[in-house]
Amino acid sequence: MPPFPNFSDLERQYQLASIKEMFQKRVLRAPEAIKRRKFGPDPIDYRAWIYEDHAIVYIDKKAAFSQVRTREREHGSPFPQLFTLSPSLVLMEMHGRGPITAHITFRSPAGVPKFRLTPDTSGSLIRVGVAFDEGFSPYKGYVLHALFYACFGTAITASNCAEFLDDSLTKYLGDSRFYIVQPE
Repeated sequence: MPPFPNFSDLERQYQLASIKEMFQKRVLRAPEAIKRRKFGPDPIDYRAWIYEDHAIVYIDKKAAFSQVRTREREHGSPFPQLFTLSPSLVLMEMHGRGPITAHITFRSPAGVPKFRLTPDTSGSLIRVGVAFDEGFSPYKGYVLHALFYACFGTAITASNCAEFLDDSLTKYLGDSRFYIVQPE
């Protein structure tokens, strides 16, 4: 797996810019009917993170991002105990490209990650609840509205992760390629 320290600031900025462009093309320019069906009537926004071993794009109502920032500040992660790459105890192991996990709640003891990402895995978690047993205060859990992930390996790298995130978002929107060429 490519080590993160070889990922230059310029490459990271390029990928974050690619992710921003993906969000604008796929989501903001989508027909209103699709946006309302997939994300609801409230204004939406996104945030992206690129870590040592994976990248995440999260899309939700703008108002939800204050909770995301609080979790990140208090737990060091916007989505605590969601992903791991170690072969430790987990609830579900994710393999392959493009799986959509939707409309389910995962409950486990505090400290047990919900998903293990294997190298070269990408996909999405749509309206997935993450619940914790006692001991993880102040949160009992959280609900992910639309989270897209790509785990680095030999095929998915820090240089091309935005393409795999875009593919997962496209699958979620229902092959939305037909409207990305609309003029701004």
